[in-house]
Amino acid sequence: MGFKKHYSAKFLGIAFIGIHVPLLGLVTWLTLRPLGSLNGLTILAITLVLTLVATGITLFLLNQLIAPIHLTHQALRQYLTTQTLPQLPDQYHDEVGTLMRDVDYSLHTLDQLIQEKKDLIYLFSHNLRSPSITVLSLTHLLQNRLGAEQRREREFTEQIERTMHGLLSTMDSLLMLLRLGEMQDQALTLEPLQLTSLLEETITELQPQWSSKQLTVDLQLAAQEVQSQRGLLNQILQNLVQNAIKFSPRAGTIRVHSERQGAQVIVSISDQGIGFAPELAEALFMKFTPHGRKGTAQEKSNGIGLYLCRQLAAKMRAEIRAHSPGEGKGATFELVLPAASA
Repeated sequence: MGFKKHYSAKFLGIAFIGIHVPLLGLVTWLTLRPLGSLNGLTILAITLVLTLVATGITLFLLNQLIAPIHLTHQALRQYLTTQTLPQLPDQYHDEVGTLMRDVDYSLHTLDQLIQEKKDLIYLFSHNLRSPSITVLSLTHLLQNRLGAEQRREREFTEQIERTMHGLLSTMDSLLMLLRLGEMQDQALTLEPLQLTSLLEETITELQPQWSSKQLTVDLQLAAQEVQSQRGLLNQILQNLVQNAIKFSPRAGTIRVHSERQGAQVIVSISDQGIGFAPELAEALFMKFTPHGRKGTAQEKSNGIGLYLCRQLAAKMRAEIRAHSPGEGKGATFELVLPAASA
């Protein structure tokens, strides 16, 4: 006997009444028959048999009704004991079905959050420990080589500078990852912001980095107001400019341009650096992308910066795109923001 898997309390009540009303009717009919046609023992036996059948059918329907709840309980126990994600069925369409879908979504969301925290711990322990050791080692060498030839001292200081830049980049990525986790289920409040002043502040703040490579920054900014969130937008702009600095050759040029296109404001940050194959444009935004490369001064990449930038941009109803003509031909990253007036 087949049963559909979307029961409700109403259906169970109807089934219960549908079984017991005929039963009561039969009992009444047997009771009102002329005396002598059936003896009392026969009537009692028939009544008991029908009652047992009706009760059995009712229990069977009740078991079918609670089957999704039992399945959900098993899924929860399995996840708690073995950390195995369940695949709860979605063919239940009653209140219990809604509960199952909510439990399934909650477990998958929880597992994703736990995995991201594991990634965060791994990133922290791996990428911060090694640079710290390098800085301590180079500092010790410098202390023991005071007065030695200037070239070697310059090499040491440049190595310290690269290491510390990598350390700061990793810390920025950690901060972005933490903020992304905090905002996972929160509505973000956007406000009108002057894009020009934010870009100029970013370029000024990063001047030690692009000056050390003897880079030129060409600003071509139109006075635009965007709808965004200051802290997140500042982090994204810093990351994109740092990315251009990292992959630019010494004495190259970085071009920062903004313009209004309809209801959007587009910020493009272009460099003359190592570029990338056009088909890898989307792969660069993968978490821990395998396509990350060292910068032109051997700056390390943690493979998560662009991924976090895109995730944070999506929170602000913004978008990030990457373009490059090919290897060695530079790259352009575009940040598409909603205009404040729109």
